[in-house]
Amino acid sequence: MQIDLDLFVCFAAVAEEMSFRKAAEKLSKDQSWLSRRVRKLEEYLGVRLFERNTRHVALTADGRALLEHARGFAEAADRLQGFAREIRHSQVRRLRIGAAAYSAYMVERVELVNSFMLRHPRISVEVLYGQTFNLIERLQRRDIDVAFVSMPFDRSDLDAMFFHSSEGGFWMRHDDPLAAKEEITAQDIRGRRVANLPRNVKSKLQQMIHKVLADAGAVLVPMPETERSAIRLYAQMQGLLLLTFDGLDDLSLRASNMVYRPIAGVDLRREMWLLRNRDNHSAVVDWFWSLARQYTADAAAESRAAGEKNGTAAGRRQRAPARPHDRAGGA
Repeated sequence: MQIDLDLFVCFAAVAEEMSFRKAAEKLSKDQSWLSRRVRKLEEYLGVRLFERNTRHVALTADGRALLEHARGFAEAADRLQGFAREIRHSQVRRLRIGAAAYSAYMVERVELVNSFMLRHPRISVEVLYGQTFNLIERLQRRDIDVAFVSMPFDRSDLDAMFFHSSEGGFWMRHDDPLAAKEEITAQDIRGRRVANLPRNVKSKLQQMIHKVLADAGAVLVPMPETERSAIRLYAQMQGLLLLTFDGLDDLSLRASNMVYRPIAGVDLRREMWLLRNRDNHSAVVDWFWSLARQYTADAAAESRAAGEKNGTAAGRRQRAPARPHDRAGGA
C-alpha cells in the first residue's frame, strides 16, 4: 500500500505543538479528523507514535525517531505548497513593510529585506516609514503587512518577534575632548549638549531616551528637523554630541569628520521587534516571518560564538530582549 505523505505532515504538526487541538488549529482542520490521520499513520507503521491521555500528549521513542525526518519533510512541503500558490496566482504579489525611518541605517534590517527580495524576485516589496504607534495602527488597518517597531509597546493582539538589540553610543567631532577616550561614562556627558529630535517627536522610545540622558545630566538640544543627515550637520557645526544606536555601522557618520565612542554606565539600548497581525498567515507574510526567525537565530549564534571567543557572555551589540508586558505568541 502506498503511504499518503500528508500523514507525515499531520504527525509533525502534532509533534511540534504537543497538542492535537493546537495542531488542528494550525492546520485549519477538525481535531477528530487530525486524530484519525495520525492513527492511520500508526496503523501503517505498526507502532505507536504518541502516548495519549486526557491531560497530555507525549512522543514515544518511535515518534521521536520519526520526527527527526518528518520535521524536515513538513517544512519542505509547506515551502513547496507556498511556491505552488505563488505560481498559480500570476498577479503581482507584494509585501508592505512598516519601519521606523532610522532603521534605514540598520544593516541587519536592510540585510533581511534584501535577502527576502533575492529569494522572491516576483514579489513587490515596499518599505513605508512611520513611528511605532503609527505603524501599529496601520498594521491593524491592514495598510501594511508587517512592521519593525521599537520597544516599548503593548499590543497583546499582535504576533511579536524580537529582531535586534543595539547599545547606544555617541558621535562627536574629532577635536572634542571626549574623542581622546576609548569609552566614555555617564560622568563625561554631565553638562554636555546632546542633539535631540524636535519637540514634536514624542514616541515612547524617544521619551525613554530623553529621561535616561536627562538623569545623567546631559543638556538636550532639540533640532529643527528630523532628517538624519541634517541633524549630523547641526551636531558638527555646534559641537554637539550625537546619540546613535548603530555605532560604527553608521556609514554616513563614518564618512564625516566625526568619531564614535561607546558609553558605559548608562542604560541606553534600543530593541527592534517585528510585528504582524495574529491572523495574517498569508504565504508572503509567512515567508518573511520565517526568514526573519532564521536570521535572528543565526545572529544569536554568531553573537554567542563571538562572546565565547572574546571571553564574554555575549557580543556588545546583541543582548537578550526585555519581554513586552503582553507579548503575543509567534516569536
